[in-house]
Amino acid sequence: MEENTQLTRQEAQEDTRDIMLPKDRALLFRKYKRILVITANLNKSKLHRSIREEVSTLMENSDIDLEKAISHVLNKHKLDFDELLEDITDDEESDEEYGDDEESDEEYSNDEDSDGESGEEEESDD
Repeated sequence: MEENTQLTRQEAQEDTRDIMLPKDRALLFRKYKRILVITANLNKSKLHRSIREEVSTLMENSDIDLEKAISHVLNKHKLDFDELLEDITDDEESDEEYGDDEESDEEYSNDEDSDGESGEEEESDD
């Protein structure tokens, strides 16, 4: 009788996955959103565009791969790195703690529940 009340290892793994998947997806969603914001801010940066151009030029004119070209150019611009950080963080310093994003992330994780019913209507930020 005791065997019937205990979860098998596989059942425990499946239960854990079902519990953690929405949380992991919400976390990944927040991280991806932050990456997109940082990328957009980088694209506005004159220094970043210059670095990208130098990397491309170096790769075109030599036999080194992307990773080595990036390392070479970044080593050349080590002293400029603080300026680059300022360029990408100016617009989003208040969002650093993700406090403003928690509601939309919860909606995202609720929308992705396995039963398909979140019990809440989706709100638009637009």
